[in-house]
Amino acid sequence: LEAMRVGDFAVVVLTYGVEPRHGDLVKELRKQGIVPENVTVVHNPITSGAPDRRIVDGIEIVRNETNLGYSGAVNVGLRQASVRTASAVLILTDDVSIAGDALEESVKAMEASARVGVFGMAMYHASGEIFSYGGISLRGGIVKHIRDQPDSRTLLECDWVDGAAWIFRTEVLEQIGLLDERYFMYFEEPLMCAKAKRSGWGVATIL
Repeated sequence: LEAMRVGDFAVVVLTYGVEPRHGDLVKELRKQGIVPENVTVVHNPITSGAPDRRIVDGIEIVRNETNLGYSGAVNVGLRQASVRTASAVLILTDDVSIAGDALEESVKAMEASARVGVFGMAMYHASGEIFSYGGISLRGGIVKHIRDQPDSRTLLECDWVDGAAWIFRTEVLEQIGLLDERYFMYFEEPLMCAKAKRSGWGVATIL
């Protein structure tokens, strides 16, 4: 098997607002080796209007007719042809910034952890304070972010990872399907990760 490369990723960027807000994030992705033709930006508009699909600088931008929520919009991106031929899919929201070597480190983690099918990224506020090392699921449908510094230096296994920046092996999506669109926003991450675990895959955050 050929070694995985950052350029093998398909990327779905979810953006919301009057106009798509993805420019800075896409520049970061290109610097790290993401191929523009593998990027789909899905725009949830504030007000309903005619749907639109166009190519700008090699990137496909899809404007939904209405705000489909997180799950619905991400699924629009996951149905693109580039996803079906990719080894993994990186899903991002437009308000994140990707650290300089984060994607290369993600590839290393994926190659070293073949049984893990869903990967999250350690997420920090702009101030440097930790936001999430992934999450745990408790009884009664309660979910919590992990914010205590992990002992591990590479991967932290957890119940779920944050949907602002997560990676699926393509074969995982082929097994468990797309996101449940009954969830407009929130709780789609614990649900998808639980489905992956039931199918025999691990879930972990890349530290």
